[in-house]
Amino acid sequence: AQADDGVRVWLDEQLLIDEWHGASGQVYSVGRTLSGRHTVRVEYYEGSGQASLRVAYELLPQEPAWDVSYYRGINLEGTPVLVQQEPRSQNPLDQNWTYGSPAPDILGNDIWSARWTGQFEFEAGTYYFRVLADDGVRVYVDGLAVIDRWTDGFKEVSNRFVDMGAGPHTITVEYYDRQGPASLKLWWYLDTSE
Repeated sequence: AQADDGVRVWLDEQLLIDEWHGASGQVYSVGRTLSGRHTVRVEYYEGSGQASLRVAYELLPQEPAWDVSYYRGINLEGTPVLVQQEPRSQNPLDQNWTYGSPAPDILGNDIWSARWTGQFEFEAGTYYFRVLADDGVRVYVDGLAVIDRWTDGFKEVSNRFVDMGAGPHTITVEYYDRQGPASLKLWWYLDTSE
């Protein structure tokens, strides 16, 4: 759920998200293992200023794909303030925090950084890696830099990784948000034109 201001979400009369307070586009998420039909109920309130509400669900892989560390400051320095596992989205990594924080009780809305690390299966071939990010981003394949745009502002970047071997490869993504909107989207695909 993404709300400005308060939101509550129930699943089969069980309260899953209870964020009944003023907020500016905060994102809240929760995971459950489900099958069959279920009833979802959403409540919302507008306090002042802008008003928005978005509630969505998606089928995620059973196992978390990413190990993530969040840091205060934009340089991935010191001890992480939050370490957790996160699922792969429809794109391998797709986050839009807008003007909010990935961890509102721990990190501020601005001046934070994070590192995602995951292992993914690839066919042999040449791959395009693409990123949409606001602010800085770096992408590594098995420790080799594929994308390095560690600068403020929105960017759309792509790069080719030639002759990737078949099998598991470690993907690492580093990101920072200095101020303003925060978003990060990463995906890759096999170059079939060869």
